[in-house]
Amino acid sequence: MSLYDIMSDLRKYTLVFREESNDFVNWCTAQKFEFLNAKIKRKHEDSELRISQRELYVLKSGYRDILLKEIVGVHEKYQDYITDLKRRRLLHSEILP
Repeated sequence: MSLYDIMSDLRKYTLVFREESNDFVNWCTAQKFEFLNAKIKRKHEDSELRISQRELYVLKSGYRDILLKEIVGVHEKYQDYITDLKRRRLLHSEILP
């Protein structure tokens, strides 16, 4: 899979990295993801296009969809809980001198 393939799959589930593919590459590099250490295979499809691909073991698409929805949905699941905690903290700080 190329980084573009990974980013394309990720875009189905989140609005992050909509603008530039370089942002995604830089972010992955900063996170020190292990898949970046996989051996790179370069393909030359024509004289101007060079594609770098990494050999990765990935989940079947059906499982991948379920997993990515769960990962992306974590924020939504806990958003009300976090908002409630913030509200309680604010109320607590207003009660105490």
